[in-house]
Amino acid sequence: MATLISCTGSEVKNESKEEVVNKDKPVAPAAGVNEADWELKEISGIVKELEIPAFSVKLPKAAKIEKDTESLTPGLLVTFPNKYELRIQFKEHALMSQDLAKVIADSKKVDTGTEDTQNKVKMVTENANGYIFTKTFTDASGKDLDEPVSHFSYYIKDKGDSYIVIDDSRYSGIVNNEGEVFSEANTKKIWDIIAGSAAFK
Repeated sequence: MATLISCTGSEVKNESKEEVVNKDKPVAPAAGVNEADWELKEISGIVKELEIPAFSVKLPKAAKIEKDTESLTPGLLVTFPNKYELRIQFKEHALMSQDLAKVIADSKKVDTGTEDTQNKVKMVTENANGYIFTKTFTDASGKDLDEPVSHFSYYIKDKGDSYIVIDDSRYSGIVNNEGEVFSEANTKKIWDIIAGSAAFK
């Protein structure tokens, strides 16, 4: 390996070419979740035209929070430094004609594709507030086409007939380190932080 030698006074420093090149490369945001990098955020009022009630949840300190312009239901789009996305939607008076359990069951059916007999789906967590699932896409012979990916939907009801849903289940973008970002372990960490902090005031 070629070596670069720099001398400053009596100090001699050896640096490989790779080390010199890597100094100039931007460091990609970490894929793993570290709760120390998250903080409790009050989301009502972030986007003035959205009538979201007083609600707080832990999100990454460096996350970008803006109006979600792609979903039919008004809400917030939360983009992490590594480009991972969450959507936060407030469903006002949505429980006047059905209970939250039915809402979650219908959403799970859509997300996991219960009529999809080709791809592999595993439920990781399922409770009264939502679910985490892992899906592996396969070909016609049943051979895995890619690594399994995990997603979640978390629901929390207010004191009346409305609720908030936080999810990445319909994510369709490109992230850094996709295999780690959507790993079961990483998704469970995100779920746990949200589940332990989300609350109406």
